[in-house]
Amino acid sequence: HIPKDDLPFILVKINSVLKPKGLFYCGVYTTGKTEETIIKDPNGTNMPLFFSYLSDDDLLKVVNHYFNVVYFKKILNTKKKKYGMYFQSLLLRKHP
Repeated sequence: HIPKDDLPFILVKINSVLKPKGLFYCGVYTTGKTEETIIKDPNGTNMPLFFSYLSDDDLLKVVNHYFNVVYFKKILNTKKKKYGMYFQSLLLRKHP
């Protein structure tokens, strides 16, 4: 739920607490497209929901500035597939 423009700031913060060559696992759902969307009050709570998705290429481009990608995999989930979504699984290592 992090806006695309805020992601570099978050990655810098994560990077700052890792030991040299430290590992970070990141897993997010995506539609496969870079997009941000707000769903207005889907649960009747007066609280809209914000979703931010990145394409594989855009996600890898952002994380490569701060980490070495050890592992990247798309994982299909039958429950999310009907919404056109899949899981992006990444294992990242802090740059030396």
